[in-house]
Amino acid sequence: MTQLRAKDRFSSRRLRNAAGRPVPATRPARPVAPTAGAALKSVARTLLKRRGMASLDLVAQWPAIVGAELARLTLPEALKGAGTRGDATLVLRVASAGAPLVQHMAPQIIERVNGALGGRIVARLKLVHGALGPRPQGSRPL
Repeated sequence: MTQLRAKDRFSSRRLRNAAGRPVPATRPARPVAPTAGAALKSVARTLLKRRGMASLDLVAQWPAIVGAELARLTLPEALKGAGTRGDATLVLRVASAGAPLVQHMAPQIIERVNGALGGRIVARLKLVHGALGPRPQGSRPL
């Protein structure tokens, strides 16, 4: 049996395309498109920063941070003055009927938000009365 040269030995194993030309063994990797969630997260982060909201997680995790009852009555709008630690103001949109409860619970809300943000960032709340917008599908009116 005759020995094949290295070039001939490897070329016989290569795949060939329709024109008979050898196809490279590895093709360059295609860039992977970002997932819809990643693309929306970057867009949402940009929009929230324009409105003064520093953390997208604060909005997304709001019901887990303050609880279901307060989440139905409030919605975080902006985090102002977050550049200096411990001196930020969290602006909350509040349903008018729930404003006294939210004002009474302000120290606990600040404590929970600071725990979620990982430090003493929020010092005070500013309550803005107004409609909270459409409710999620699964919720019922009070």
